[in-house]
Formats: sequence, structure tokens, C-alpha cells
Amino acid sequence: MLYEGKRITINSSEFKLLFETYFPSLCLFSEKFIHDSTIAKDIAQDAFIKIWNSDKEFENEKAAKAYLYVLVKNASIDFIKEQKGITNVHADNEEIIAEDHFLQEIVREETYRMLDIALANLGEQTKRIVELTLQGNSNKIIADELEISVNTVKTLKLRAYKSLRDQLGNQFVAILMLEFFKFF
Repeated sequence: MLYEGKRITINSSEFKLLFETYFPSLCLFSEKFIHDSTIAKDIAQDAFIKIWNSDKEFENEKAAKAYLYVLVKNASIDFIKEQKGITNVHADNEEIIAEDHFLQEIVREETYRMLDIALANLGEQTKRIVELTLQGNSNKIIADELEISVNTVKTLKLRAYKSLRDQLGNQFVAILMLEFFKFF
């Protein structure tokens, strides 16, 4: 948690940190549905502007994050409806508007955000080894690309996984599964 136990208010350093932390994830979240990065950025930015203009306060980071995802989800749905000429959400039963689809995307974006934070704590070479591994490369290919020995790749990979397990706890397996299944 960025500000555990802290109330998040407008005109505060916590709000600035909230923006810097979640804006990229919210952009990607919206883009998954509307397939336009410029509009997705506008939607995410509008969510923060709505909070800014409302003088809303949040009990903690979780409350602020949940509120932001709901704002972005609703704005994305509104954009989709507008583009498709849909006037009633219930009349159109597409998967893209389904609640569970949005929840899956929230979980995916949060998982990637957590993984990015954890990877940032690794050394550059170790981080690169993990990224290449998650892309499906063998130890030999990684060693050749980084111009190091296969044994060095294995050693750094084991250290990286231990560090990631320590940082992410039980979520480590879920993250690896998510990364693994995206290739299928």
C-alpha cells in the first residue's frame, strides 16, 4: 500500500502519488475495451478530474483505487454505447459490457502493476532475464541474447523468483500463471 491508513484528499501529495501510480494502469484498463490509446488516456484523465472537481476524500488507497476503476469502467461503457448507438445496456448483451469481463481486466491490470513494481526492485540484468523468460524464451536463448552463461541465467532466475516470492507472497503464483496463459 502506498499510504496505508492515510486519508487521501484533494490538493495533497497522496493524490499526486495516486495519479502517478494508477494513471498508466487505468489507461491500459480502458484501452482493453475501447481499443484507442488516446481516448483511453482521456477517459483515465477525466476520472481524476472528476475526483479533483468533487473535493472527494477517500478513507484509504483501496477506496480511491476502487472508485477510479468504477469511474473508468463507466466512462468506457458510455464510450462504447455512444460508438455503437446503444441506448440501453441491458438491450445489448455483449461480453465487453459484462461486469465479470471488467472485473477480470481490473485484476489483470492490478496484477501487472504489482509485477512491474516487484520487477523494478530487481537488478537490470535479472529483470531482463525474468522478462525474457515470461516471453517464453529458453535459458540458452536468454544466455545468447545477454551474452552470459546458461548457468548465470539459471542462478539469476532462481534468485529473482525467490525475491519475487518474498515481495508478492501468494500472488506470485497467480502472476506467473497469468503471464503463462497469455501465450495460449
